[in-house]
Amino acid sequence: MKSGLVRKMGEIDIYSRSYNKKIMVKVSVPIKEKDRFLRAYSNLSLGLRNEIILVVDHKPITWNVAFIEINKNTKPGEKILKKLIALELI
Repeated sequence: MKSGLVRKMGEIDIYSRSYNKKIMVKVSVPIKEKDRFLRAYSNLSLGLRNEIILVVDHKPITWNVAFIEINKNTKPGEKILKKLIALELI
């Protein structure tokens, strides 16, 4: 029996073991920007993580550099995150 299966954004199926019924609950919680980045980053192959994706302040940014900056919550990390969202890369 499944319990707490997460499907599309904001939809959760909950199964009651005692009544053997499925209850659908819709939750409207937007995915945070950092979580969107981490989801995209985790799905990249190791080779792609070294590719340049942005230029911020005349510096090339790879997925790996973006990961480090965003995880450390630096100001360049905030710029990188905003640009990735604006370019719809995440």
